Formats: sequence, C-alpha cells, structure tokens
Amino acid sequence: MFFLIKEHVLIEIRFNLLLLFLHCFTSSFGQKVNTINWIQIGKEAFYCEIDAPQISILGDSKLTIVKINPAYADFELKSASLHNQNIPLPATIWADTFGYDLVVNAGMYDLLKPLTSKGFFKVGNLYNNKQINTSYNGIFIIDNHIVRLVDLKCDSTLNLTNYKECFQGMRMLDCMGNKMNWKKKKQSCSMLVASIDNQGNIYFIFSRSPYFHATFIDFLKELPLDLKTTIYLEGGPETSLYLRTPKGILEKVGSYVSNSYENDNNYSYWKLPNVIGVKFNGIN
Repeated sequence: MFFLIKEHVLIEIRFNLLLLFLHCFTSSFGQKVNTINWIQIGKEAFYCEIDAPQISILGDSKLTIVKINPAYADFELKSASLHNQNIPLPATIWADTFGYDLVVNAGMYDLLKPLTSKGFFKVGNLYNNKQINTSYNGIFIIDNHIVRLVDLKCDSTLNLTNYKECFQGMRMLDCMGNKMNWKKKKQSCSMLVASIDNQGNIYFIFSRSPYFHATFIDFLKELPLDLKTTIYLEGGPETSLYLRTPKGILEKVGSYVSNSYENDNNYSYWKLPNVIGVKFNGIN
C-alpha cells in the first residue's frame, strides 16, 4: 500500500491486481505470520505491511514494518533544540530539510518541556537532555554505520557519553527477546517501536490502529523476526513514520489514545522536537 502525498493530505492509491504481487500481506487476522514477503526500498532496506494478529477497535488493524541493515544506510538523530533554532517540525519537513528517506520519532518528549526528550538524548557534543531516566532501560545508539539497541539491564556499565548519538526509551522486549511486563497504566493507542535482531538489522514497527502495550508486545513475539531489545518510541497522534520509496511516498500517522484522545480523526503529522532520520543507499 503506497501513498502519494500533497502537503499533509493522505491520498491512498490502490494498485488492484498489481498490488496482489507487490504487497506483502502474508497473514489474516487471528493467524500467526509465518513468513514475510519484503518489498525492497533500498540496498538492504525493506518494507512490509501485514495484518496484526488481532483486530483492533479502530482502523485497518495493520502493522507497518521497515527493516534496515545499518551497514548500508546513514542513521542520524535530529533535535529542534540542537539543529533547528528550537523549532519542531513535522516528519515531512524533517525529511525534506535533511534529505531523509525515512523519518520516525526519536522517543517521547516532555509535554511540559516540549523540546526536551523524556530520557537522555545526545548528538555529538550537544545534549537535548543530560539527565539519565532511571526507568528507561532501552538505549538507541548511532555510531557511524553501527546502530545498536541496548538493554541497560544487560549492560549496566554502558557509558552513554562515549557514543556519537543516542537516546533512551522504555523496553518492550529485553536483550534476550523476552517480553517486558508493562508496568505503566493500561492504555491502548497508536504505536511505534524500534527493534533489533541477532543479525543487527534495525526494525521500525508502526500501527495506527490502537492496541494495549501488552498486546503489542505479544505481537512482536509472534513475528518471525527473532526480535531482541525493543524500545517504545511514541504513541497516539504524535506517532509518525515517513518513508520515501522508489514507488512513492508512504506516510503513516497515529491518532487514538484511550482516555485522552479517543478518536481516529488525526491525519496530519504533528510537529516533532526529536527524530531519527535515515538515508538509504540505492537498491543496486
């Protein structure tokens, strides 16, 4: 499923019979996904959209998955407080400004200090937030073409100041791929997570349809990807995934949050203070 975008309006183009060959639906609701048929979008970069194992209360109940070998891509962190004169931008503008093929949320930000990450956030010698959040035990690290998702409970000696770029987030799977017990309040929402497998591939997994965090964690374990450390990036209408592919542009935005934003009406990117930007190498 690809989207042609004008400004922030989503116009879905369905390719009918061609879509049967290009699309990667490999499951139906309630059935386990055994294989994923990837669509290549760059060298060692792939995209897919599949049915979630469970139907949501809203929306299409799909999981959008992007898989990237970081050896063939350039990952960067960008922060409005460090790179854009304290002006947050929607994902589309972050992508256009810096030439990114993929833009996603770089963790959650503090609603009382809307330019500031809720956890430690560093780019080079600059800091968006120097404070370690003791309840955030997942770290997304970028060191040139080495990208890692680290579980601080497995590597408690990690010195975050040694790395070029990194930020903190809450774990959904630990370093062994075990499910975390989600101790925050029970809430369903649109959602975006980052994950890594044993081969070092990085995944971004998005759902506009709302699910409880514990349910989404179950989904991660059911995928045939052998995912390990997985970090929650964002939920609700702030959730953003922008993807430029050889066949067009895919834009995904979140909406629903139980008890605070209970609707499926958001179709615009919110302005984000902190993002992950990725540039793909060509397919050949």
